[in-house]
Amino acid sequence: LAHVAADIPTETLNYHRSGSPPSADAPFISSTLRYDSNLMVVNADQMAFLNSDYGPVVHNDRYTIGYWFWELELVTPPMADATRLVDEIWVATEFTANAFRNVTDRPVRVVPIPVPEPSASDATRADLGIPSDRFVFFVTFDHLSVTERKNPIGAVRAFRQAFPQPMPGGPVLVVKSLNQSQRWVEHERLRMAAAGRDDVIIMDRHLTRPDQMALIKTADCLVSLHRAEGLGLHIMEAMWFATPTIATRYSGNLDFMDDSNSALIDAHLINVEHGEWYFPPDAKWADPDLDQAATWMRRMVDEPETALRLASAGRDKMQQQLGMAETGHMIARLIRTTRSGGGDPAQ
Repeated sequence: LAHVAADIPTETLNYHRSGSPPSADAPFISSTLRYDSNLMVVNADQMAFLNSDYGPVVHNDRYTIGYWFWELELVTPPMADATRLVDEIWVATEFTANAFRNVTDRPVRVVPIPVPEPSASDATRADLGIPSDRFVFFVTFDHLSVTERKNPIGAVRAFRQAFPQPMPGGPVLVVKSLNQSQRWVEHERLRMAAAGRDDVIIMDRHLTRPDQMALIKTADCLVSLHRAEGLGLHIMEAMWFATPTIATRYSGNLDFMDDSNSALIDAHLINVEHGEWYFPPDAKWADPDLDQAATWMRRMVDEPETALRLASAGRDKMQQQLGMAETGHMIARLIRTTRSGGGDPAQ
């Protein structure tokens, strides 16, 4: 919605093959295309379908930019082929930019997306089924985003290591997932990792966005021991709410996380396993240090001043982002400069 905030005229074309649910605040869908530049917010793996459906109409002497997300250093051959369908590639993080720069001579630019402060409902922990009087570590993920990439089992193992035995009134780990019915094997693997621990609460349910934000806001610490992130939106949401964060020191989240505002967990790279059909086994992703993660979990409980310092710095980092209108004007400037044959529009 940056173009709306910046009052920049646009036309919007719907990409109808997406399996994602429709947005509650989707823009008006146009029946005409009047402008000379395209910004395709359709990932590289879907560009061939879009080109098949709309190619002659969309491309028709227009400058085409693909705004893409990707979570690995390795770009697959079909996605590399998609770079030929655009004139330029925009991405949200340096991590993703470097991945695409390895497979194309098209310009690749980092154009951060604005993430405004989320709105949380007034739901309490009790309303949401979370203990009201205990320290809550919170993990959230969608099984359809590839369970192994999100690595919730890593968080469970780190928690069990940090707190070997459940303690009355002690910390709990809440793991909130989505779409277990479509990934029941992965969900059962998660349940087995938490077996015997009543202080590990696993819930799979759909919440409204305000209630989901309330979960993040009321947690004492968000944990993301991911193997790879193109961006890390849920981490940004936690930082907005001044919820301290523990996260893997790898991939797109490093554009906004550092040791001053987060507890970053070192990792080494391993071959992809359980990447489903989406991530190839010859690619690499992170294996976070669970000993280090367990140490940070204990510190979050034992050193409230450290947690508070990181939380405050995290919120400050979010407040430093460009706003919607500023981002809209930046996008317009980039497109104008590129179309006019000027120098590097990022300058």
